[in-house]
Amino acid sequence: MQIDAHMMSSQTTAHSTEVSRDMSRQQADSNGHLFLVSTVSSSLASTEAAARLDWLTIRVAENLYFNRAVTDRSDRTIFANVLPALIDISGFTERKAPSNSSNRFFGELFSSFESEPIEDGSDHPSELIVQNALITERGESVLHCLRDFSLNESQPSFSSSVIRCLARFSDLGSNSWRTELISRALRLSDVQIRDAAVQAAEHWGGESIRNVLSQHQEPIPWLRKYADDVVRDLTEY
Repeated sequence: MQIDAHMMSSQTTAHSTEVSRDMSRQQADSNGHLFLVSTVSSSLASTEAAARLDWLTIRVAENLYFNRAVTDRSDRTIFANVLPALIDISGFTERKAPSNSSNRFFGELFSSFESEPIEDGSDHPSELIVQNALITERGESVLHCLRDFSLNESQPSFSSSVIRCLARFSDLGSNSWRTELISRALRLSDVQIRDAAVQAAEHWGGESIRNVLSQHQEPIPWLRKYADDVVRDLTEY
């Protein structure tokens, strides 16, 4: 019976290790920041902590992506904090994130929306974050980041929150920049982003934005009614 139990334990550990390796490869393939996750998974699998491998891999992924974005900490520091007793990182070769300012900007906005949803009629910390970025960084690069954040359909809650925040800046960018953002957001498949785009159109106004909104073929009835109401209001104004 002892032999059978040992074999079953070995098979379970091997299966857990293989599943974790597959997970780490998928994580690394989906985001360039996770280039060391596979190495970590393989190293941990050889320790007695194999049963915790899935959880630890996810922790590493979160820390690599979010903590580095917010604090600009290096991979070596993050690994040392997450896995202090389970892995020797002395031989790892570090690689810095390619765009630290963009990552930091993303992290600050993401954290602000996570801690406090943006709501009509109330100030929001994200407004100050955007305002400071426009003052301290090059205007064009900030607008480029904001456009990318707004049109990131893989994170619709974040993107729609960014658009709602931007709608509070009446003179953000140029009229053509605002019109293009509305136009591109309305073409996305996620309804949260399209709803935010209609709200931004209502705040920004202007003939070009009204024309974009009037030509939009919205498939969701309640959002189509809202867009039609905004077009009518902008026309009367």
